[in-house]
Amino acid sequence: MKDLDRRLAELGRTEIDHDLHALESAVWAKVDTRASNLRPMPNRVATAICAVTALLASLAGGATAAASGRTAPEPMAFAIQAPSAPSTILSH
Repeated sequence: MKDLDRRLAELGRTEIDHDLHALESAVWAKVDTRASNLRPMPNRVATAICAVTALLASLAGGATAAASGRTAPEPMAFAIQAPSAPSTILSH
């Protein structure tokens, strides 16, 4: 028997020293207490947050589409005015 199996068997033989019958109701009572302290967000604020989020997503999508649509010019080996040609670089 492995060490984990031995420990689990040992744990199964131990007696529970707490009454667990009211555990669920106690947990829900704590949840209700904490939830009563929360205030709902006003509709105007929620609408403004949604609108700003949608606007930012739209702008990001537009910027991505614009960036992906623009392609760099293909380099030409024998072009006269190529931006990385030695004659262009040395003339500056």
